[in-house]
Amino acid sequence: MHRQQLCSEPKPSQQERTQQQSRSVQFQQTTQQFSCQNIQVHQKPQERPQVTQCSRQTPQVLQQPEKPQERHIPIQQVTQYPCQVPQQPDEEPVVPKGGRCQHAHKPQITDNKMEASFKTSSVFRAGTDGVFEFYLGKFESFGQLQKACIGPFAIKAEGSYLETGTHHKQTYGVHKFLNSPLLTGGADALIIRKSTSSFYDQISDGWKPELISITYKRNGQSYNKTFAFPKCEKDGWLEKNGFYVVTSRVFFYIPDSENMKIEDIHSYVIPSTLMTQF
Repeated sequence: MHRQQLCSEPKPSQQERTQQQSRSVQFQQTTQQFSCQNIQVHQKPQERPQVTQCSRQTPQVLQQPEKPQERHIPIQQVTQYPCQVPQQPDEEPVVPKGGRCQHAHKPQITDNKMEASFKTSSVFRAGTDGVFEFYLGKFESFGQLQKACIGPFAIKAEGSYLETGTHHKQTYGVHKFLNSPLLTGGADALIIRKSTSSFYDQISDGWKPELISITYKRNGQSYNKTFAFPKCEKDGWLEKNGFYVVTSRVFFYIPDSENMKIEDIHSYVIPSTLMTQF
């Protein structure tokens, strides 16, 4: 009886089997998920070091401070040669005891100056405030002025320099005429030029000097020339504009020389009437 009851139980259908299998599979998946979650809670996963490209540590090398670069200055080699002084024709070599040749040095020019002394006559109204300058020259034997004149040298006339009866001195630099023989006593003529701007001044600024003395000093030596003017009250006046010539014997005015220059009177010849006195 019992067997029959067992055998009489109905068999599940195919659909019921499929549902039971799907349920069992879902139960297994749920069980596995639950077990995995428990494992993740109780077991701490191992941490792996994250390796990146910048995580590598390289040993740092301490850099020493850079030293300043040394500047190398090239050494120039200088070749020394013995001093050789060219021998001048007028120099004689001086040979001392040591045997080395030494040339004598030319003496330095010292005290190179010219001093002019102006003495105005004591005649009434002999003084002046006019404009004057002078040259030093030399005449040939036939009475013609040489071209080698030196000057001009201005004469101070303003104020009381050239008043009646006065005597004053002026100093001039003569470096331009250093080698002129006229400074060392070769001048025999004093050429004075008078110039004024207006006609009234030409009448009122006449000058009557008594003498003019020229002294040249160089290296301790002195050369002097004195030019005296006529002492007569009527003669020796410098009234007209132009050039006047004074020598040791004569005093005269060069006619029509108001607008002339010193170069224009080089061809002037002393008149025959004055040659006997010259």
